[in-house]
Amino acid sequence: MQQSVLAKGDHGGTTGSEPGERGRVLLVDDGETNRMIARAMLRRAGFIVDEAFDGAEAVDLVLQHAYAAVLMDVAMPVMDGVEATRAIRQLPAPNCDIPVVALTAHDTPADRMRCLEAGMDDYIAKPLRYAELVQVLDRNARPADEAEAPADKAACCEDAETVDVEGLGKTVVIQCEKLAQLEEDAGPEAMRDLIVMYLGEADRLTAALMAADKSVSAKDRSRWAHSLKSSSASFGARAVELTAAVLEKSYDKGDFTRAELFLRQLPALGELTMQAFAKRGLGRSQ
Repeated sequence: MQQSVLAKGDHGGTTGSEPGERGRVLLVDDGETNRMIARAMLRRAGFIVDEAFDGAEAVDLVLQHAYAAVLMDVAMPVMDGVEATRAIRQLPAPNCDIPVVALTAHDTPADRMRCLEAGMDDYIAKPLRYAELVQVLDRNARPADEAEAPADKAACCEDAETVDVEGLGKTVVIQCEKLAQLEEDAGPEAMRDLIVMYLGEADRLTAALMAADKSVSAKDRSRWAHSLKSSSASFGARAVELTAAVLEKSYDKGDFTRAELFLRQLPALGELTMQAFAKRGLGRSQ
């Protein structure tokens, strides 16, 4: 059974640089064997390795940690590497600027262009070769002291709530950096009204999805899930956003079994989100 792996203190033996000498990297790949091979090479090159199984988990980890680089598989479930990189580039600075290196089995000019257009910085074709991996990281990885410096806005998220979403792993309930930016842009008074409006819309969309019977098309369900995903992203409601993103993709593929797994979690995630807003003096409690 897959589970989130954050390999803290997992230094291992090396035959090259000292473990951690070059900082910490995030390895994102849904293949256990691929991660095992890449992990061994990265340790040998002097990196401490954190791991994620899909793009959604990777975005959350990048939000929480300052990495020297992210090595991102392109083809993954839930959220692929291209989508994840685009999401990373939308994060607040300095998290949005982290170097992202694509890992893919498809080595064509079109694939390279797709990765670069998504905001990736470089590209390595599988199977990995140690010398090439080191060269790419030499070009792209942040120096260890720079990568490990805390983000300017990290303090506001020290008390960020997390939740274990079945099928996604541990996820932050709200992204307080986005809340801070929205409050700065809209002002404190408008912020409270906007949160109330968002919660009302999220409740309506959740209710529609939960009540949908066989007469409701997958296209309509996908449209509702997309609206919920987009509005949740605007307000930093990360757990709801990611769950709605999986729902949208599942309905697009006609995978109602997978959709049901995430749909049944949606009301509780909405409640947790409302509580997290209320804890910060926002939403219906005011």
